[in-house]
Amino acid sequence: MEKDIRDFLLEFNLEELSERGIIRTSNLFLQGASVTPLMSLMKDHGITRLTAKERGWYLDSDGAWSNPGSQLGTETRSGDSENTIGIFNNQNNHINPFFGKPAPTNGGGSDDPPPPDDASEIRFGLERDLQRALRTNIAQLEPGLVITDGGSEKSVDAGRIDITAEDANGAIVIIELKAGTAQPDSIAQLLAYMGTIENPDGKPVRGILVANDFAPRVAQAARAVPGISLKAYSFQFSFQDR
Repeated sequence: MEKDIRDFLLEFNLEELSERGIIRTSNLFLQGASVTPLMSLMKDHGITRLTAKERGWYLDSDGAWSNPGSQLGTETRSGDSENTIGIFNNQNNHINPFFGKPAPTNGGGSDDPPPPDDASEIRFGLERDLQRALRTNIAQLEPGLVITDGGSEKSVDAGRIDITAEDANGAIVIIELKAGTAQPDSIAQLLAYMGTIENPDGKPVRGILVANDFAPRVAQAARAVPGISLKAYSFQFSFQDR
């Protein structure tokens, strides 16, 4: 049986996953040491493949895996369960539902490894923070926007939509967030979400891509595709004497 990894992990609490060695409570990361116990848990529950289809990621109970975010490449590595380097690389923010939550303060021995020093993981953390801030201040993105996804990412055939909203004219608005500079594949991802969103009433569907900056081809594509707009964000700090 095949299952989305996020749905599968959420069937267990953090303490159970920690006891089995799947997620370290000190940093809440899935990492190389997580693979063998995770495969064991899959077999215990009759799961043959865990997936995150929109990320091109999967792990089979026999050790086959694929991760486009790995520096080792995107090819499947059948039966190579010992080669765990890269299985979760750049994916924790997307496939690990516990990542980014406050880590428990009463666990984690001195032998626990620190979080990977990986700029991409920092970027994904920023995307999570950006989503949280935008959900609190959605009107700053566009007056009249109302969030309609109940406060969490919506799953569609093409993946998970960061924010789903409705504009002042009743159109469905799909909002995709990117920390840093949005690359051309961001447009394709946004269009896929727009094409697979449930829309029984036939409402107009728009897309908004939010990023700190946009690659030239992204700006060119957005001008050519109706219904897509680009919004750049920036950070602003204020300071007060204490």
